Amino acid sequence: MIKMPEVTATAAIAGYVASIATLQWFTARQKLRLDIYDKRFEVYLRTVGFMWALKEWGFLSDVAKVERHIAFMRAMRESRYLFADRRSIFTLLEEVDRRSVSITGHFDSLNKFCKYDSAGHE
Repeated sequence: MIKMPEVTATAAIAGYVASIATLQWFTARQKLRLDIYDKRFEVYLRTVGFMWALKEWGFLSDVAKVERHIAFMRAMRESRYLFADRRSIFTLLEEVDRRSVSITGHFDSLNKFCKYDSAGHE
């Protein structure tokens, strides 16, 4: 014969466990959304950093140029997966990379062919 207090206790424990599982699921879902947001924001920051570097390309050291470009390239590759539902973002970043070649090449060729001293003489 089933005793009523045992059934009630079992049902209460099952309800408690189910509520904890629901809260853990909700917390994990929120953490995942926050992690994705953080990674997407990092792509944005690296892209802005690279575009700012393009503006000052002629004044940056070679090490700074390489660091900014590598960070941007990594961001561009990550964007393919982080924005899988928005393919246009990856396409836009690829376009930025293609167009940056003309900017960086322009500054590099100017530096190669036109080296002036502080007085403006070759």
